[in-house]
Amino acid sequence: MKHIYYLLPVYLATFALQTLAQDCPQALRLARAIYDQGRLQEVETYLQPCFTGKSADGQKALMVEAYKLLCLSHIYLEEPEKADADMLNIKKTDPYYRPNEGVDPAEYVALYKTFREAPIFRYGGRIGLNAARPSVQSLNTAVQLAEDSKYGYGFSFVFGFGIDLPLTSLLTLHGELLYNPWQFALTEKVLINDPYTGQQRLNEFQGTENQNWISMPVQVEYTLFNSSQSISRHSPFVAAGINTGYLLNANITAERQREGQSTVPEANIEINRNRLNLGLVLSAGIKPKLGSGKLVVEFRYTYGLTPVTSQEKAFANQQLLADYYYADPIFTVQAFAFSVSYLQEKFSPKKITKR
Repeated sequence: MKHIYYLLPVYLATFALQTLAQDCPQALRLARAIYDQGRLQEVETYLQPCFTGKSADGQKALMVEAYKLLCLSHIYLEEPEKADADMLNIKKTDPYYRPNEGVDPAEYVALYKTFREAPIFRYGGRIGLNAARPSVQSLNTAVQLAEDSKYGYGFSFVFGFGIDLPLTSLLTLHGELLYNPWQFALTEKVLINDPYTGQQRLNEFQGTENQNWISMPVQVEYTLFNSSQSISRHSPFVAAGINTGYLLNANITAERQREGQSTVPEANIEINRNRLNLGLVLSAGIKPKLGSGKLVVEFRYTYGLTPVTSQEKAFANQQLLADYYYADPIFTVQAFAFSVSYLQEKFSPKKITKR
């Protein structure tokens, strides 16, 4: 019976401790007080409610603070393996956590810097608007062209998937797989000799060319203004790379208007284009953090390096040639694009250097 009286204060003290530290905020307050008193060996015991049971659910900031207090205790207790484990838990709990170098102890900041900070990759979707136009290298025609023949920009939507592979804090390898249509308008004014009167009549060919490509651009991005916090929050970047395209199909919606005669009606005509295409890609944009990823707003210019038409097939389409007096010019394609992407970040925290 006397043993019960001796143990009763212990039971009461234990019950009081459990009551006071029944959730993470209370546990943290007690643990900070213990830490400030220099009782570092006891800190882990007081922090247990933050790591077990329902108290840990939805309390990311509190758990980070708990692991930080535990990490500091293990640093000063000279237990580097446990301190490493604590820092790894901080990174797993909140990959975006950064210590405050002006406030946090130097030993703690130095330990943080031995762990990988950047995501191992990002992935997500992209949607944008293209404006494409041919860059004519040489014209082919079976009839006499009048002045004012021209090619105009056409607009189309582009969409697909992208992936980022961070190389350094400033350099990122970025690749995409896109459904990338190009559309542009073309107008050719043709002078025709009337076989009955001998007078020249003006014919106007109007067409809209559609090309549907699967594109695989690969770029290296360089982050600008990394030292300026007010600008770096938006992560402005420039990029350059190569685009490889595979043509799925191409067609022209054609119509010929004839002076003094009826119009040759509109027709949709399949056309021959080179299947593979290479282009130079230049981009600029911003990558601000949004949620657990990056919102990417980008302007892109693609300059075709290889022609999409060939001299051998310039006069191959007999319907276009006979009905519309149109032969393929030799041209590459230039395109401007404005796009918005969202890239989810994937982290895999690990220690990368020894202290």
